[in-house]
Amino acid sequence: QRHGFERLVVDLHRVRDLDRLVVLACSASDGPLAWGGTLVTTTLGAARVEVSLDGPAGAGVVVPLSVYVVDGELVLRAEPREVSASTREACLAHGFDRITWLDARTPLR
Repeated sequence: QRHGFERLVVDLHRVRDLDRLVVLACSASDGPLAWGGTLVTTTLGAARVEVSLDGPAGAGVVVPLSVYVVDGELVLRAEPREVSASTREACLAHGFDRITWLDARTPLR
């Protein structure tokens, strides 16, 4: 945490080994959340993308941002606000269908 806010750092130094990724937002306890705030994404070159997390209170998993690599360049996309019941469902909804799951929250390597 930094100044009371969560911070996620993804090092994309080896971006050529990446096809895509999604950022998941959810409650660690599976309890309802009062959604609010902004997901701020910055790049080493100081580009900035802001995605609102505002929405009705509730439980579930939201994918606010997806990242794709197109011709070696990163494409960031603010995703429509859709609430999935679990991490597994959110991943399936975004095309990650080759993941084996231990349960609805835990992928196997």
